[in-house]
Amino acid sequence: MLKVKDFLETMPKGALKVIHENLLGKQGIISNVRLLQECATQIENIENLSLWYDTLKTWQKKVLTWIAMSQNRGVSRAELSIALRHELNEELAIFLQEACERVAIFRAESFGVFAYYSFTDFADFFVKVDKSEITGRESWFSNENKVLWLLIRLCSLIVKGELRINNNLDLHRRTQMQLQEMSAMPEFFSVEKNDYWLLLLQFCSDSSWLEVTGSVVGLADHAFEEISVHPQRLVLNILDWWAKLRLDGNLGILQHLFANQEQSISIVSAQNLFWATDPQNSNPDIGGQEVEFSRLNKILQEMWVLGIVEFSIRESSLDQVRLTRRGYGWLYNSVDELEFNPLAATSMPNFELLIPAMSNPAYLMVASSVGEILAEDEFIRIVVNKEDYIAGLKTNIPKIWFDNFYQWINLPPNMQETLASWYQILFGSWIRTLQILRIYDENKWEELNGFSAFKDCVIESIPNWGFILHDLKVKKARELLENFGLTPPDFNELANQKTQKFKKGDWSQKVAIARFKDGKIDYEPNQKEDLEQVVSPSLQKSKYGTEFQELAGLELNNVLRYASLMDIPVEIEYYVGSGKRKEEISKTVLIKEVFTRREPCFLQGNCSSGESIEIHLDNISRFRLTKI
Repeated sequence: MLKVKDFLETMPKGALKVIHENLLGKQGIISNVRLLQECATQIENIENLSLWYDTLKTWQKKVLTWIAMSQNRGVSRAELSIALRHELNEELAIFLQEACERVAIFRAESFGVFAYYSFTDFADFFVKVDKSEITGRESWFSNENKVLWLLIRLCSLIVKGELRINNNLDLHRRTQMQLQEMSAMPEFFSVEKNDYWLLLLQFCSDSSWLEVTGSVVGLADHAFEEISVHPQRLVLNILDWWAKLRLDGNLGILQHLFANQEQSISIVSAQNLFWATDPQNSNPDIGGQEVEFSRLNKILQEMWVLGIVEFSIRESSLDQVRLTRRGYGWLYNSVDELEFNPLAATSMPNFELLIPAMSNPAYLMVASSVGEILAEDEFIRIVVNKEDYIAGLKTNIPKIWFDNFYQWINLPPNMQETLASWYQILFGSWIRTLQILRIYDENKWEELNGFSAFKDCVIESIPNWGFILHDLKVKKARELLENFGLTPPDFNELANQKTQKFKKGDWSQKVAIARFKDGKIDYEPNQKEDLEQVVSPSLQKSKYGTEFQELAGLELNNVLRYASLMDIPVEIEYYVGSGKRKEEISKTVLIKEVFTRREPCFLQGNCSSGESIEIHLDNISRFRLTKI
């Protein structure tokens, strides 16, 4: 998004003169400075904008709202056309042309596609929303106290070595199954259960917390330092990262929509507004039916998962959305709302622990690693057992965290004794691999033995034979040995084991929201060229017509979603089975929903007989709309 003045300053003088003439008429020769100043004054004037805005139709105002809500992503005319159900295709093209000429919006070309953007000067003006006063009778459901727990639960899986990747850097199938089974959400708010785990995994990756040894993903040592900060600080780090990922760090649009905690927005309005942030994976209109969490836009879902907003429910359907207390504190940097009041943890003689979900992250990490998790709500209920406890001790969680955890939770005597005995199983004795340096030259040995900097790296000197080195100072010892002309080979298998930086694989595409690359700004949009790219009657005859089509990818998704929105039955020919048993079937389907967020993509609908059906999009050979 640009400011109007920045846009005008980079505009060619010829195009700027045309705008000036449209606004103020012909005035002879004018200096560049005056030309720019007068154009900016006229365009930035909100009263002038308001007069033009008041002449627009409802659908035109809605288009401007969507363009403003799309922020830096932008929104294409094809996406807007689908949202308007293709009923106003040519009028849409003409209106976008008019709005660009009026410099109410602008467009940029990215790989042959024009994306439309709003100016920062007008974003708040175009985004209008009806707000309701909170009555106090609503039942609100929030996730703000479980954000930390979700992150720590994922990190616990990682430190146990249970998160693995394939050669193509995608998550191992077993890991995906574990994430599915680790659902920590109420049933009503269940979505594709991997979605929020993958979002948090991306946070860990972007924070450089992860490293890979072979196929096993682990936590780097510095990650523990960043995890052990104040609980509220870690939550704010997550929210700031999310704002940068989804909103390019611009919180202005959220502040415009959510001014305080005393007002709410209807869930239907919120879905309509946020549609433009991810138009390829959601529908703008979900009114007239029960609103389920799984049908919400990805941005709204993530805002709830991260505790930024909360939802009210009426008659088993989502009704309103508003800021949580902590969401308000983050959005407006309100210290009072961000205040952290820790609840007390409880331990019982039957080895059960009740840990507040919003506790010190280090304590949560220990708790999640030493037992079986039975319940996950405002308090986490865990039963400590010997197997999990010893497995937790074997991880690279700092041992001081365990000591601090036991002091914090105040264990009953029988638990203290039992855990101490389990601790001795692992640390009551040890077998250690010594770092032995053999020196064959006696003179070299004498020189090294008399060198104080080298002796700091030595546990014990073996006269005229060699040295036993400190594990943690082997690297320094090697550097010093080079000064004596010695570069011994490294036979330590652990030292030769390569730990690599974690790289994102296919899984990260499921987190990403498709957006246009930064394109070339079009200062002189051409109406004819613009009209040729819209879905016209000739295109309807083919792509959106009643003839059989063979489409794939985004084009297929768009047409199927269009059929779903318009309630048009689709005749689909698709394959079932495989190998010799593979056969082609033809059915006429009224599509209810198209799922494209993760592989395999599929559609759900009802056949003409009334039975429910699910078809994978990859299996579709061809299809046609039964009517236009």
